This record gives sequence, C-alpha cells and structure tokens, in this order.
Amino acid sequence: MHASTATEISQIKFLLIGDKADLDRLRGPISALWCSLEFEVHQTVGRTIEAYGRSDQRPPAWKPDCIILGTDEPCAIRCKAMRRIRNQTVLQNMPIIVLTGVEEICAIDTYLNAGASYAIRRDQFDKEVGEVANIVADYWLNGS
Repeated sequence: MHASTATEISQIKFLLIGDKADLDRLRGPISALWCSLEFEVHQTVGRTIEAYGRSDQRPPAWKPDCIILGTDEPCAIRCKAMRRIRNQTVLQNMPIIVLTGVEEICAIDTYLNAGASYAIRRDQFDKEVGEVANIVADYWLNGS
C-alpha cells in the first residue's frame, strides 16, 4: 500500500497519548497526507483505558483509526501501556505508533514485541510519516 492510497481515505481519527507538544509536532506532517483529521489527546494510558476499556459498555462513539503513544515514560512503562491497550476489545487490533526519544535506550524491537505497529524517533516523524500513512491506510481499508 502506498501513501497515495492513504490520501484517498476521507477522514482519519488519531488518539494521541501524550501532550500538546507531540500534537503540534505531528499535526503538520500528518495533515500533509490527509485533509480531514481528528485528534483526541489523552495525557495518560489510564485515561484511554477509562474511555475504551470496559467491555460491558457500548462501543465508544468516537473510535480512533490509530493510536500514537508519545508519552515520555520509560520503555518498560510504555510496553506495559501497550499491553493494557491490546487487552481492550475495542483497541486490540488498532495500529499503535510509538514516538521514541532521540536518545532512547530501549530498542525498537522491544516496542514491536510489546505490541507496537511501528516505532519512530520524534525527530524523524516528518521523514517517516509515509510509513505511518501506510499502516493506518492498511488498517482502515482492511476493516481490522
């Protein structure tokens, strides 16, 4: 799948677990690919689990197409967070993109093994946004 396919998708919903600085950093490169974007920002994974985690509730009205995990927590905490997200029925198959620090010690493979679909250094996001587009488009078009 190519980024051109991603541009054919009318509206993409991103759930960012992080802060406003990450939102500001991501909005430009992502909006270059999609004209209609929605972002919901949760500052903690706990807030995400609270919003999407109860299996006895109706599915949420606003369901993201992709989760971007951008917290500055240590690797082990982010990996635990991804496992918690993957345990939620509504979110278990959704792409998770991890934003890593520039001097991140944790290996990308560690995030992938914990359930991430892709991991990107924050300072490389604008260069790798095409790959994010492919992951989201694949999820969206295949109805996973």
